[in-house]
Amino acid sequence: MKKERDDMVQRFFKILYYACRGRHLTEKAVIVLAKFGFVVYILYGVVTWLYPGRAAERFERRRAVAAAALSLGLTVVAAALLRKIWRRPRPFMSGKTALLRHGNSPSFPSNHTIHAAAIGAAVMAYRQKEGTSLLLWGLAQGAARVYCGVHYASDIIGSVVLGAACALAVCRSKVLAGAAERLALFVTTVEEALKRY
Repeated sequence: MKKERDDMVQRFFKILYYACRGRHLTEKAVIVLAKFGFVVYILYGVVTWLYPGRAAERFERRRAVAAAALSLGLTVVAAALLRKIWRRPRPFMSGKTALLRHGNSPSFPSNHTIHAAAIGAAVMAYRQKEGTSLLLWGLAQGAARVYCGVHYASDIIGSVVLGAACALAVCRSKVLAGAAERLALFVTTVEEALKRY
């Protein structure tokens, strides 16, 4: 089972490589995705938080965003701890070519991917379609970073697992999920009260 999964992952990255190799415009698009794909998560959070609608809808959306923000915070701590324990060199430090300029920070975990997975999984707990789209975008971004030579495929897979685990911890925690709910309820209630004046 593990070998089949590893073969499938390798095939996916080979397909991505051959699809982009020698295609200047496609390669540029992959580089842009690798560098700036995270902007989608910022835009999603801002637009979802501020988007108008009925109070119940705004509360639901804001609860998902608040849970995603808490999950993101947890991944920041987890990633920092992992980097203290294990300093895996990036592929370009082993002689492979990188298409992006990048610092000498450890390869695992991938910040872009762990954060994307945490946000996507947390949103998925409340808004399945949106969360699934965010997770898929995070996987595409991770694959682009592998193609660009700044991460290994195993960095991306491990980061997705860790990010999803952080989101699960937040969404299953009475304290943290409750905090997300209270924040969303407070902001929505205050907003509704201000509308009356």
